[in-house]
Amino acid sequence: MQEYSEPQEWEDAFFKSWLASTARLPTTEEIKKVLAPWRPHLLRRIAKKCYGRPTEQVIWLRTFYGATEEEDAPPDCKFREMVDTTGINDYPSDDEEDDVYCILNDRDVFDFGDDWPRGFEVLPELIRPLNSFEKRPFPAGSENLVSDYQRDLKAEVEKLSQSQDPDVDLLANRHEATMLQCLAVQTFIVVANEETLTSGSFKVYWYNGRGDAVRSSRIEPDRVRTLPLNVSLTRWMDCSPSWTEGQVSSQYRFHGPYKHSIYDP
Repeated sequence: MQEYSEPQEWEDAFFKSWLASTARLPTTEEIKKVLAPWRPHLLRRIAKKCYGRPTEQVIWLRTFYGATEEEDAPPDCKFREMVDTTGINDYPSDDEEDDVYCILNDRDVFDFGDDWPRGFEVLPELIRPLNSFEKRPFPAGSENLVSDYQRDLKAEVEKLSQSQDPDVDLLANRHEATMLQCLAVQTFIVVANEETLTSGSFKVYWYNGRGDAVRSSRIEPDRVRTLPLNVSLTRWMDCSPSWTEGQVSSQYRFHGPYKHSIYDP
């Protein structure tokens, strides 16, 4: 993904067209001939729920399944048990239907194994920004904080450039870089792969408003339902150690496409 460079008027035009009322609903015949072959009704229903979900609703994506129904019974039971785990600060959905459509547990559709990003090809709606539709590197209103962290991190970059053996990969985990990554995050997805169903902890991936990966980590089941609030309010200390012990994506490292947003503004 290239560095963000679109003029503001493009984004404003997008918001205007997005908020405009739909001209008309498709007819039954159009749904049958056009929409259904492109995407079955169930997937369209899931997509609608995922994209229009309330901010407290978590999306769980299971990508590991047994080869047969009998072999799949134990991992399926484990997954359901992990999803049902609650914590003292949980924020349950106010719509009982939401969980049905936001717990993606279907071997015929989501059996991707470790290649779980293929789920975005089926449902790009999985990573809808929680705060807004913004596609800037950082959300509006964070300019002062961003500027301060960028300035301090740039000073560290300059210092490191003067050393004999600079290790620029260390920069991605400095406090300033970590806070800029926090500010960039606008959504996340919780994934259950084979390792998840063995270890008992989910994999969580954080994304910016453009759908680019920021970080990934492991998280215990009883911490999952508090993630939406942490994202929408940028309460990242509440995510520790899941956040601080995670891995920075290549896109947010020194030589990644967001270099000029993080390390060299």
